[in-house]
Amino acid sequence: MMRIVQLLTLLSLATPSFAARPYEGPQECSDEDRVKRGDYIEIHYIGSIHEDSDTEGKGKVFDNSNDHGNTYNFQVGHGEVIKGLDERLIGICKGAKVIIEVAPEYGFGEFGSGEHIPPGAKLHFDVEIMSVKGSPPEPDLFRSKDLNGDGFLDKEELDAFYKKVGRKFNPRIFWHEDEDKDGRISWHEFSGPKGANPAGEEEL
Repeated sequence: MMRIVQLLTLLSLATPSFAARPYEGPQECSDEDRVKRGDYIEIHYIGSIHEDSDTEGKGKVFDNSNDHGNTYNFQVGHGEVIKGLDERLIGICKGAKVIIEVAPEYGFGEFGSGEHIPPGAKLHFDVEIMSVKGSPPEPDLFRSKDLNGDGFLDKEELDAFYKKVGRKFNPRIFWHEDEDKDGRISWHEFSGPKGANPAGEEEL
C-alpha cells in the first residue's frame, strides 16, 4: 500500500498541469534564500503561449517584465498571481532561473486574459528569482474581506473591498479560489492569510 501511495505522489509531482524546471543558477541554498509561502519575492519573467497549447498563438510572448523596466513583486501563496506560479515557485532559490509550464486550470482557465491569452491556453514562463524576503506576521485578510461576517466571500464583497483599498477586483482570481464553483469562497478555499481558525469560530 505504501508503495502505491509513493508512486501516486511521484506521478502527481510529475503531472504536466504545472511543471517547474530549474535550468540556471543555484538549486541548493539556505532557507533564507529559498522561496516559501508568505515570502515577498521580486522576479523577472517572460510569459508566452506554450508550444503544446491547443489554442492559437503558440509560442507568442504575451508579457516580458524586462520591457517594463522593473521586477514584478508579490507575496507568495496569497493568490496574487495565477496558481501555477504561486505554487511552483515555492522551493526555488534566489538567483535561480526556472521554466514553469502551466496547464489552463492553473493559469487563466476557460476565460483567458484579454486579447493576448486565449481561453484554455497552456502557458510557458521563464522566471528568474531576483529577491526573496521573509514575511511579517500574516494579517487575517479573510475577515477583512468578509464584510457581512457570514464566513464566505462573494463577488460583491470582494468588489467593495478592493474599491475601498483603491484596487481593481480580478474575477479570474475569484474563479480559481472558488474551488467548488458555488459562487462564493469559503475559509477553507481562501488561499490568502486568514488566521488560525475559520471565520466565526472562536479561539479555544
